[in-house]
Amino acid sequence: MQSKFPASHKLWATVVLLSIIAATAALRIRLLEVPLDRDEGGYAYTAQLILQGIPPFASAYDMKMPGLYYVYALILLLFGQTTMGIHLGLLVINSVTIALLYLIGKRLFDTTVGITAAAAYAVMSLSQAVCGFSANAEYLLLAPALGGILLLLIGLDSPRSRYFFGGGLLLGTAFIIKHQGIFFAGFTAFYLFLCVLKKPKNQRSRCICQYLFFLLGLIIPFSVLCLYFWIIGLFDKFWFWLFKYPQEYASRISFHQGMEFFIDGSGKINGTIY
Repeated sequence: MQSKFPASHKLWATVVLLSIIAATAALRIRLLEVPLDRDEGGYAYTAQLILQGIPPFASAYDMKMPGLYYVYALILLLFGQTTMGIHLGLLVINSVTIALLYLIGKRLFDTTVGITAAAAYAVMSLSQAVCGFSANAEYLLLAPALGGILLLLIGLDSPRSRYFFGGGLLLGTAFIIKHQGIFFAGFTAFYLFLCVLKKPKNQRSRCICQYLFFLLGLIIPFSVLCLYFWIIGLFDKFWFWLFKYPQEYASRISFHQGMEFFIDGSGKINGTIY
C-alpha cells in the first residue's frame, strides 16, 4: 500500500529519516575504536585468511555460515583491517538497514509507519543488551533479508519476474550469513505461496512462474557455496561444522530450557531498551 501523504510530508519524512540515520551514526562514531569482542575477533581472523587466499574451514573452524566471513572480508577490504574499519562497516550496514525498514513500512502501510519502524530499530540496535556496537552476524544478515523482502513487495505490484529472483537471491544470501536467516526465507516463501493461491485462475500461471523465479534465486547462494567447497575439497568439513556439529551442540538444551532462555533474554532486552 503506497503512502497517500502529499509531497511536503514525504519531504519531511525524508528529512526525519536522514536525521535518524545521522543521530545513530553520531553515537556509533564515538565508539568506533571500542575493542573487538570475542566473536568479532574470530570473524575478522577468518576474514583475513580469506584475503590471503585461505578459504574457511581450511585453517580456521567455526559453526558459522561462511557468508559471514566473506562479508567481513569485504568490510576489511573497503574500510581497512582495523577495529575502526570493522565498526565503520557496521555503521554503514546499520544505516542501510534503517532505510530499508522505512521503505518496507512505508510500502506496507504509510510514511508514518515507515518512520516509526526505522526509529524503533535505530534505538533498539544501539542497546548493549543486543551487543549493538559489535558487528555480529545478526546485524549483517538483516540488510540482505530486508532488501529481499522489499524487492518482493515491489514484485507483487509488478509483472516483472526479476524482482522475485532478486528478492530470493538476497534472502538466500541472508541464510548463508547466519543459519537463522532461514526463518526470513521460510516465512517469505509461505507468504508468497498464499499470494499465489489467492490469485484468480487466469493469473495463477504467471504467479507460479514468479514463485519459481523466487525459489531459484533463494537456492542459488547456498548451492554455490556447496559447489565451491566441494571443488576445493573441503565439503566434508563444511558440512560437519555447519550442520552436524551445531545439531549436537543445540541438542544438549531441551526445548523447555530454550524457551526459558528466550523469555529471560527478551525480558533483559526490553528492560534495557525501555
